[in-house]
Amino acid sequence: MSDMDKQGNESMNYTDDSGDKQLAVDEQGNNWVYPSGAASGHVQITLPAAHGNPEEQLLIKDFGGHVAREVERSLAPNLYPKASPRKSATVTFRHYLGAAQGAQLLDPAGLKRMADLASEFESVPGQKEYFEMVVKPWLVTLTPRRR
Repeated sequence: MSDMDKQGNESMNYTDDSGDKQLAVDEQGNNWVYPSGAASGHVQITLPAAHGNPEEQLLIKDFGGHVAREVERSLAPNLYPKASPRKSATVTFRHYLGAAQGAQLLDPAGLKRMADLASEFESVPGQKEYFEMVVKPWLVTLTPRRR
């Protein structure tokens, strides 16, 4: 079921009886790849985290909702600023813009729209209202491209 690579190590690529790959590890060796789920966005990615942990893992299809939750978390009052410091909402949104660029999750038009929203989000006086009315609806309908 598994294959041997050039160095004689066993690789984690499994096939079913029909010969189709069902399970593999990505190029970096960090995440499982399920080819049957890739068409529906069920591909796990690792991104640098905005708060706390050094990295976070999520499915590509969940990227928009995840960014919306993290920005909402940054907008909320922080009850424990010393124990769990947070970045501002605009810095968090810019962080995920950079993560989307680096991971090539969005096409150029989507990246431009996200950058435009980030600039507008920084400049408006009522950031919470702008986020709820403009940014969040765009994020939850976001469909990242498959890798």
